[in-house]
Amino acid sequence: DRRFIIKTLSSKELILLMRMMPAYLDHIQRYPRSLIVRYAGLYLIQRGDQFLHFVVMKSVFDPQIPLHLKFDLKGSLYKRRKKAQESVGKDEDWVHSGHRLNLPLEVQREFCAQHELDSQLLESF
Repeated sequence: DRRFIIKTLSSKELILLMRMMPAYLDHIQRYPRSLIVRYAGLYLIQRGDQFLHFVVMKSVFDPQIPLHLKFDLKGSLYKRRKKAQESVGKDEDWVHSGHRLNLPLEVQREFCAQHELDSQLLESF
């Protein structure tokens, strides 16, 4: 029903996420309007000797509204262009598309303030 997104994790990503989790939970509780993804669960599948870790995240998209364009923005242009077979654009694709967010001034202020708080958390790791 498109309400959740599943992403596999490398060992490095798993270690970082586990280290971040206490501060992440505190941040989400203190700032309920945070722009950071909401994790629904962290899971492990074992098949023989193989282990697969993955997270389930709440989608930021309303499943009732059709999407015509999607971008996964991380705030960096380094190696951030979608490959030919991918349907979701990345940072470079956004910049070159000419699309912009047109937000009312007050929403823009709130968005920027929350972005700053979220950035402080992420930069601490």
